[in-house]
Amino acid sequence: MRLTDILAVEEWQRFAAEIFEKYGMNAAINDSEGNVIHPAPGWANEICPLIKGDPQRRVVCASAQQNMMKVAKDKNITIIEECDVGFTKFVVPIFYKNEFLGTAGGCGVVLKGSEIDTFYLAQLLNKTEEEVEKMLSSVKEISEEELKQAVEFVERRIKEIVEK
Repeated sequence: MRLTDILAVEEWQRFAAEIFEKYGMNAAINDSEGNVIHPAPGWANEICPLIKGDPQRRVVCASAQQNMMKVAKDKNITIIEECDVGFTKFVVPIFYKNEFLGTAGGCGVVLKGSEIDTFYLAQLLNKTEEEVEKMLSSVKEISEEELKQAVEFVERRIKEIVEK
């Protein structure tokens, strides 16, 4: 069974767009192999497309996604962590009749009180720290409560989708 067996790609895309519109996060629906099943509905900031748009930099996102997806699958729980850059990321596992189909989640924001490693980001993007500082102004800062609301929204929608 695949994610597209329980919902059409267009509906998954609509769900991702809801996450982006409501919470300002990069939204992704990934299949059980970690492949994104639709294009990104929008970007949470101006840094993420620079990372995800380059095959060598993309590893930063892909490794976080793969690691979080494995834990979400193995424990059947939502995982919230920071990627190597320092952006907050969450993944919600999608199971249908005990079969793992993939994850849904969001990223590209910073939890209030967290720090972004500007030196690392400057090295990764081949930019100066001053350029990175300017780009960081596009990153939305969210509270624990806002993150909790986003996670609960995704969990609730996944439950509704799977129960249909």
